[in-house]
Amino acid sequence: MLGYILFQGNYGNIYDYYMSGYFLPFILLFSIAMGELWNKKLGFILVIFFFIKFFPPNYKALRNYLTSSILTRPISLEEQIPVVNWVYDDAEGRGQFNVDVYVPPVIPYAYDYLFLWQGYKRCGESMCGMTKERVPLLYTLYEPDDDHPERIEAWFKRQEGIGIVEQEFKYGRLTVQRRKRL
Repeated sequence: MLGYILFQGNYGNIYDYYMSGYFLPFILLFSIAMGELWNKKLGFILVIFFFIKFFPPNYKALRNYLTSSILTRPISLEEQIPVVNWVYDDAEGRGQFNVDVYVPPVIPYAYDYLFLWQGYKRCGESMCGMTKERVPLLYTLYEPDDDHPERIEAWFKRQEGIGIVEQEFKYGRLTVQRRKRL
């Protein structure tokens, strides 16, 4: 974690998923420390003090997280899989197709992986017709970008010059469009 102090990449933006690998080890070490404290003579008092200090300020955030809906929480695999499956279901029998994805971090590695995974799972090497070569059928998939609306607006302008929307599918906050190239 100390390496992030001098982090220069991505214009200094550190997204929450950069830290995802740290959560489990810290939770594990913290839990072991709390368990050891509990076994000491006065350690259980420190553990109880921690819970009294920790839970009240975090209750609202925890409640909001646990009661959030598909429209109010961060986008997760639960929303991504149905959208990717919709593309494959819709493209069935239409021949080859391309996929163009916009996500706020700009680089859509998660979707690249999901399309490869689902395509190989469904159709093997043929990838159900998904190709990198330019073909008339194009699917555009995008996530909202509340922090940088200018980026998604520029992406939309580029898409307008590439193809016309034939059909749109929304799932949660994700949108996928079937387009015909101009």
